[in-house]
Amino acid sequence: MNRFHLSPWRPALLALLALAGVALGAGWALRALAASVQTYHPLPAVQAARPVPLPNSTVGGEGVSPLVSPPTAPHVILVVVSGLRADTARRLPTLADLGQRGARAEVQVTPPTGLLATWGTLLTGAGPTLGGAPLLDHSLAASHPLQADTLLLATRRAGLPATLFGRGSWESLLPDEKVQGVAPTGFSMAAGTDQATTGAAREAWRQGGVGLSIVNYRLVELVGAAFGTDSPEYERAALTVDGQLAQLTKDLNLRRVVLVVTADRGLTDAGRARGDKREISTVPFVAVGVGVRPGEYGVVSQADIAPTLAAWLGIEPPTQAQGLTRGEMLQVPDGTRAQRGLADAAQKLGLEGALVGALGTARDRQTVAEELAGLPTIRTSMELGNDVGAWKLAEATARESQRRLAALEERALDAQAMRRLLPCLLALAGLCLAVVWRISLRRVVLLLAALAAWLLPLGGLVSFAPTPTWGGWAWAVLLAFALAVGGGVAHLWRTSDSRATRLNLVGVVGLALLAWTLWRGPTALSLSDITMGGDIVRLALGQAAQGLAWGLLAVLALAWATTEGATPTEVATWAGEYALLLAGVLGAEAAILFWQTGLTLAGVLPALGPLLLQGQTLARLAAVGLGGLLLPWLAALVHLAATWQPAPLEEGPMMATKNRPQ
Repeated sequence: MNRFHLSPWRPALLALLALAGVALGAGWALRALAASVQTYHPLPAVQAARPVPLPNSTVGGEGVSPLVSPPTAPHVILVVVSGLRADTARRLPTLADLGQRGARAEVQVTPPTGLLATWGTLLTGAGPTLGGAPLLDHSLAASHPLQADTLLLATRRAGLPATLFGRGSWESLLPDEKVQGVAPTGFSMAAGTDQATTGAAREAWRQGGVGLSIVNYRLVELVGAAFGTDSPEYERAALTVDGQLAQLTKDLNLRRVVLVVTADRGLTDAGRARGDKREISTVPFVAVGVGVRPGEYGVVSQADIAPTLAAWLGIEPPTQAQGLTRGEMLQVPDGTRAQRGLADAAQKLGLEGALVGALGTARDRQTVAEELAGLPTIRTSMELGNDVGAWKLAEATARESQRRLAALEERALDAQAMRRLLPCLLALAGLCLAVVWRISLRRVVLLLAALAAWLLPLGGLVSFAPTPTWGGWAWAVLLAFALAVGGGVAHLWRTSDSRATRLNLVGVVGLALLAWTLWRGPTALSLSDITMGGDIVRLALGQAAQGLAWGLLAVLALAWATTEGATPTEVATWAGEYALLLAGVLGAEAAILFWQTGLTLAGVLPALGPLLLQGQTLARLAAVGLGGLLLPWLAALVHLAATWQPAPLEEGPMMATKNRPQ
């Protein structure tokens, strides 16, 4: 009776244990990253920011506070058409007519482009780092409301009413607000609910519209998500909302009202609102009414909308606003424009002072103190009648403070990255040492195969590219591989090599796998895919299967190319070694991304591109670890099936008698 010997299988079993550890570790890291994305909160010190109280001027006595300027209109209306793209907006007759009579621009939406994040920017004038809006849209992320100051609160502090019309999931940001209207449960009901929103707003304004009104239409977004933005249904939905806009403005006296129409974010052709594509991150902006200077204003930031609305209302901007008042859009006296500039400068210096207290240095605090000391000069210029000079100086002060705020965030991110540099280098050094330890020609071949799998099936070729596209030279790789396979096939057939059939089959399958990978192209995901699971898990499993299939072909080619042949235990060992090498390549990518973004989100929000790539890499690593547990056994079985030959029959007594000469 033959006994099973464990020794030949020991390398393969050790590889399986290591792969199980890789899968568990990558899965844990992905869960930690997802949890931090779900529960992300802004810096606590920023929530305590307050506008800087201005000292008395050296000329003219006490004067009046520049933080509240004369309003241009008693009523400011913000209409948000969810999901309306800038290119579609140009084809809407009512919106185009309003734009011809007022100010026109395109709004740049900064990622993340989730509904809650973009509404947070509209209400606070700040991104998630300072505004505190959730990064994701689903229920787990919506559990905490906005903690920063909002345009609604600033309006009420000035003694003016602020009203919301048209319900949506963004209401979770403002749990204490009463929103008039009915939330649509689907695109089929959205037209009716938008009509009800228009009726409720018009009825409220007939009774005396003052202060701030925010109106939200949902039909365009819901229809776009269901049918795509290149569908006739989306076009009809946009025209329907344009008709609602015509009804909404029917009774408005634009000599007493400022009307602003924009969108929270756009949609892709497929109806998705994920990523930073231009059709998502560029939305329309139209402002018309008293105090609005008509004209074309190019591209403005979404964070500029809240401070500019505050200027038309004559109130102070939200405390954490990162955006600036678009003074060039204000058709107001120079004195009023100067007051708005000074209000912006005071608010920005107050915000900068709070951020410097948490992240800055003594030199940063000295810079803020020097800027504060210069504010009375602006006030003095206003009282001396030099309003134009005061406005230019105030605007320059606010812009410089905005620039320093951005630089302070970048420095904080760089400091965090420097603290992670040593662990990253140690991890990379450990991976390199593991690869070169007792290296052989076989390991070099398997490493090259793993690198090829990482570059194409696993998407490493576009991991650090600005846009997820293969590029023309990726197809050159396919052509070179096809020529190499073709040359090998021709050589084997010409020499009548017994290995020709099996090796030709490996080459053809590898060529088909590579062509299919390039034909499908890379897939772009959004931040929500990290935590919602479906897309990132599906993509990671598919890419890991392709990468491991590529390795299976490489191992079989290596086994069948040897003249003396390979045993099943050797094939299983090589397959386990390949899976570990592929996991090592992905581990190196994860280590570099850990250096860039960290394992979890805390404090200043890093760039979302590397953060999303970190989630994808961890998911791929976990999938490769799990799939690698099966690869050695699969490789051994395929090798056995391909090389099995029936044993020759031994000549028994009856056969010998039959074959004996008569």
